[in-house]
Amino acid sequence: MGGSAMQASLRDSLEGLFRYKYHMLLFLVVLEAAIVAYNLIAPDVYESEAKLLVRRGREDVSVDPGVEGGAVSFVQNMDAQTYSELAILKSRELADRVVQELGPERFQRAALLGRNGERAHQKALRSFVDNLRVDVERKSQVISVALAAPDADAAHDALARLVELYEQRHIEVHAT
Repeated sequence: MGGSAMQASLRDSLEGLFRYKYHMLLFLVVLEAAIVAYNLIAPDVYESEAKLLVRRGREDVSVDPGVEGGAVSFVQNMDAQTYSELAILKSRELADRVVQELGPERFQRAALLGRNGERAHQKALRSFVDNLRVDVERKSQVISVALAAPDADAAHDALARLVELYEQRHIEVHAT
């Protein structure tokens, strides 16, 4: 008797599925059409990524002359140094120089709609800053920098220029 009750409930469930099979099929077709339409309409976004290693330099080391053999101590905490490098990478000054050197039209299609150059530059700068991701990798001195842009060359060129400008700024800041 228990087997026939289970068989009846299974039969009822399958009957319900077969009764609404066209509704389910229609739902799947509409869902698939929506996914295809989104993929055709959505703008392409390309991302370029770079990783930078923050190492201690000679400017971070001090030698105590009072101790025989010279005791070496590190002046700055590694986390503080990594976060100061992070601040340099995220600075508006570097972003502004990248946008200015490469041109605002490479960062945002909407920048082309700006009537005057200043407005287009500001829109492109905002787009650049919004699409720039700078993070410190967990428990390391590696900084990950990524930039999304509407075209692959723009993402690559802008990130390469940002890293070059960062290296120049790093040398200026840490010059003794």
